[in-house]
Amino acid sequence: MMFSGDFPAKDRRFWTGLTVTLIVAVALFRLWVEATRGLPLYIDEAYYWYWSRQPDWGYFSKPPVIAWLIWLTTSFCGDGPLCVRLASQLLYPSTALLVYLVALRLAGGRAGFFAAMAFMLMPAVSLGSMVISTDAALLFFWALALYLFVRAIDTEDWRYWLAAGIACGFGLLSKYTMVIFPLSVLLFLATQLRYRYWLRRWEPWLAAAIALLIFLPNMVWNFHHHFATLAHTAHISNLASHRLHWSELAEFVSGQTVVFGPLLTILLVLAAISAWRQGGTACRIGLAFMGPMLLVIMFQALLGRANANWAAPAYVSAAALVGIWAVVRRHPAWLTAALALNLSLMGIMYFYEPMAALADVKLTAANDPYKRARGWDRFGEAIQQYDKRLKPRWWLAQDRELLSQLAYQLRDGWPKVRAWHPDEGIHHHFDLVASLGIHDMEQITGAQSLIYVSWSSEPPESLKKVARPVETMLLQISIHEDYRRLIYLHRMYVMQAGAEIARSRVDDVPRLP
Repeated sequence: MMFSGDFPAKDRRFWTGLTVTLIVAVALFRLWVEATRGLPLYIDEAYYWYWSRQPDWGYFSKPPVIAWLIWLTTSFCGDGPLCVRLASQLLYPSTALLVYLVALRLAGGRAGFFAAMAFMLMPAVSLGSMVISTDAALLFFWALALYLFVRAIDTEDWRYWLAAGIACGFGLLSKYTMVIFPLSVLLFLATQLRYRYWLRRWEPWLAAAIALLIFLPNMVWNFHHHFATLAHTAHISNLASHRLHWSELAEFVSGQTVVFGPLLTILLVLAAISAWRQGGTACRIGLAFMGPMLLVIMFQALLGRANANWAAPAYVSAAALVGIWAVVRRHPAWLTAALALNLSLMGIMYFYEPMAALADVKLTAANDPYKRARGWDRFGEAIQQYDKRLKPRWWLAQDRELLSQLAYQLRDGWPKVRAWHPDEGIHHHFDLVASLGIHDMEQITGAQSLIYVSWSSEPPESLKKVARPVETMLLQISIHEDYRRLIYLHRMYVMQAGAEIARSRVDDVPRLP
């Protein structure tokens, strides 16, 4: 054995039992919070749900695993927000367990316990557990690949390399940032004399080939869709601006305290400095699988832009590194304080509204971080009633948020949702798979009804050229006294010369206050 895997069985059983118990307890608490206090789906979540209705090897802005997971969970328990988000509720605890196993292998059960708790309670995980996002799957496959890599170089069993390649492949199908994982592997093997011989063996290259083979169908999908996902990724990174963005870099760096936790970030810096000075296999693994990710995304922020969570996989090994450092350097009290602070932040996230009410603070647009997710359930109730009474052939929109919420809120009626697409640009997935343009409208025979949903009180001129407006209905969704959402429903008809419009009465359709 190369690592510290030979700890007393009693020690392993105790720390494993304690770690699993606390992970399960936190996971069940989060499941209860989601079931009792969960918000309506946010724009990206509704967007991913729409993807899941048509499982494929790729989508406009992301690889396919997020849609596959939603398809799986909603097939099992329905399309409610809890079921849409269920994969996150399961994957984050599983990732915490993998973090424990990595640290256990490297430094023993006590280090594994602190590492798992550092990951499970970091603010990004507390928030991420209550939504469905690509990070849930990415972090899971990153942690799984890391654990399998540790086992592979420890045991020299080729089967661990094979499994690591599979995990890396599915990580790539979760989010393209997984490409930094094999770079971290190469960095570690190339810089550690003790393990450099692996670069001359066939196992790591077999793992890389397997990962690429699993990822290949997504590249084929991109080829057939004009590399839509890669183009979108480049666009949101803003790398074509040809100037340095120091403010973006500062915002990204400061944002890491929100991702990992304020005090925990300070301890991570101390742990990284200590690891760099002290060396050792455990420390070098922690740095190799954390540093490149952070540096690459920092460089991306400097050249264009980067969201704070884009470096999230770095915190898998960061949690392990902090846990090992706290035990080896005998600073568990500091780490306990950091975990207590993150636990408090989790409570604030989950009970923000009742805590504000208890403090007699009225929620407004300025102090409610969840305002953009509120009210969409009421929007859904209204459009379901309109759909039942008016029976339009299509629900049209151009805005991605409105299209996503229309599709999700209509549930079984999602195929009726189409993107009005008068130009040739591809702006979102609806333009790829569910668009209607001027040419499509001109081919329609007879009269067809549609409802165009917009933030504007007037439908676009391009649509009015091929569809006759009948009436405009206003949905006014009040979120707070100073924040409301105004959505216009334009009832229109597409018709050819000589076709007659069979107008439906809408006077008795309930209006949303």
